[in-house]
Amino acid sequence: MPAQIFKVAYDFSNAECSIDVVELQGTQIVVLSSLPIADGIEEVNYTPSIEREKMYGSNRQPQARTEGQADYEASITMQLYWWRYLIDVANDLGRGLGNIELNIGYNLFKGGNVPLHQDVIWRAAIKSPESAFKRGPENMMVPVSLDPMNIFYDGVDMFGNPIA
Repeated sequence: MPAQIFKVAYDFSNAECSIDVVELQGTQIVVLSSLPIADGIEEVNYTPSIEREKMYGSNRQPQARTEGQADYEASITMQLYWWRYLIDVANDLGRGLGNIELNIGYNLFKGGNVPLHQDVIWRAAIKSPESAFKRGPENMMVPVSLDPMNIFYDGVDMFGNPIA
């Protein structure tokens, strides 16, 4: 069943993913390279979580909670072609795959290619790529776990901070 936004049904079947290789220079994020991905992404997952502690004092009931610390997890499953392309980009930059950061934008569109939402996985380092291929008619896919610094929903994170 399609989701309803402003009383209009959207099934988000029109989505695209963009990946930029980035670097923090002082306080500015500099894009070193962009992957021209139009398709080839099978799945994108991202989860923010806030680790909070309850404060009890001398009571049995919690009286307050700490502001907590944010932690983010993400993963992306891409075609082997794009995975190898990302490796080549990292090598061309002289960084190596483990030394690059990615900004991954996931865009959802409504009819007529009008942007509806954009989520951004911010400054994600590659954590653990999986290499397990099988023979068959499907494209060879590579699941990659990521370690992001933040996640933004339409330009704002969970704490109300705008994307830099």
